[in-house]
Amino acid sequence: MEENNNQNNLSKIERQRIILNLLTDKTSITLMELENYLDCSRITIQRDLVELENKGLLNRVHGGATLKNFDLANYGHDK
Repeated sequence: MEENNNQNNLSKIERQRIILNLLTDKTSITLMELENYLDCSRITIQRDLVELENKGLLNRVHGGATLKNFDLANYGHDK
Protein backbone atom coordinates (compact mmCIF):
# COMPACT_ATOMS: atom_id res chain seq x y z
CA MET A 1 0.00 0.00 0.00
CA GLU A 2 1.28 3.49 -0.79
CA GLU A 3 2.23 5.96 1.91
CA ASN A 4 -0.37 8.55 2.81
CA ASN A 5 -0.29 12.08 1.45
CA ASN A 6 -0.69 14.12 4.65
CA GLN A 7 -4.13 12.72 5.32
CA ASN A 8 -4.16 13.40 9.06
CA ASN A 9 -6.37 16.48 8.59
CA LEU A 10 -9.26 14.54 7.07
CA SER A 11 -12.79 14.93 8.38
CA LYS A 12 -14.59 11.94 9.85
CA ILE A 13 -16.69 11.48 6.69
CA GLU A 14 -13.56 11.67 4.50
CA ARG A 15 -11.76 9.08 6.67
CA GLN A 16 -14.76 6.79 6.63
CA ARG A 17 -15.14 7.12 2.86
CA ILE A 18 -11.46 6.21 2.43
CA ILE A 19 -11.90 3.20 4.73
CA LEU A 20 -14.87 2.03 2.66
CA ASN A 21 -13.01 2.60 -0.61
CA LEU A 22 -10.04 0.60 0.66
CA LEU A 23 -12.38 -2.19 1.72
CA THR A 24 -14.03 -2.15 -1.70
CA ASP A 25 -10.61 -2.79 -3.24
CA LYS A 26 -9.39 -5.34 -0.69
CA THR A 27 -12.54 -6.69 1.09
CA SER A 28 -10.61 -6.73 4.40
CA ILE A 29 -8.09 -4.44 6.06
CA THR A 30 -6.13 -4.34 9.31
CA LEU A 31 -5.98 -1.56 11.87
CA MET A 32 -2.25 -1.25 11.22
CA GLU A 33 -2.85 -0.72 7.49
CA LEU A 34 -5.45 1.94 8.27
CA GLU A 35 -3.14 3.66 10.78
CA ASN A 36 -0.36 3.81 8.18
CA TYR A 37 -2.65 4.96 5.37
CA LEU A 38 -4.71 7.53 7.29
CA ASP A 39 -1.92 8.73 9.61
CA CYS A 40 -4.26 9.01 12.59
CA SER A 41 -4.57 7.28 15.93
CA ARG A 42 -5.81 3.73 16.41
CA ILE A 43 -8.63 4.98 18.66
CA THR A 44 -9.85 7.35 15.93
CA ILE A 45 -9.89 4.49 13.44
CA GLN A 46 -11.65 2.21 15.91
CA ARG A 47 -14.34 4.85 16.47
CA ASP A 48 -14.80 5.18 12.72
CA LEU A 49 -15.07 1.40 12.37
CA VAL A 50 -17.64 1.19 15.19
CA GLU A 51 -19.73 3.91 13.54
CA LEU A 52 -19.52 2.24 10.12
CA GLU A 53 -20.42 -1.12 11.65
CA ASN A 54 -23.41 0.42 13.45
CA LYS A 55 -24.56 1.77 10.07
CA GLY A 56 -24.32 -1.75 8.65
CA LEU A 57 -21.51 -0.92 6.22
CA LEU A 58 -18.76 -3.21 7.51
CA ASN A 59 -18.00 -5.96 9.98
CA ARG A 60 -15.39 -5.35 12.64
CA VAL A 61 -13.11 -8.31 13.17
CA HIS A 62 -10.17 -8.82 15.51
CA GLY A 63 -7.51 -6.36 14.33
CA GLY A 64 -9.44 -4.88 11.41
CA ALA A 65 -12.61 -4.91 9.33
CA THR A 66 -14.30 -6.64 6.42
CA LEU A 67 -16.73 -5.17 3.94
CA LYS A 68 -20.49 -5.63 3.85
CA ASN A 69 -22.42 -4.99 0.65
CA PHE A 70 -23.68 -1.41 0.33
CA ASP A 71 -23.93 1.49 -2.11
CA LEU A 72 -20.67 3.46 -1.71
CA ALA A 73 -21.81 6.16 -4.13
CA ASN A 74 -24.45 7.36 -1.67
CA TYR A 75 -22.34 7.25 1.51
CA GLY A 76 -22.03 10.64 3.18
CA HIS A 77 -25.03 12.14 1.36
CA ASP A 78 -28.20 12.87 3.30
CA LYS A 79 -31.38 11.63 1.70
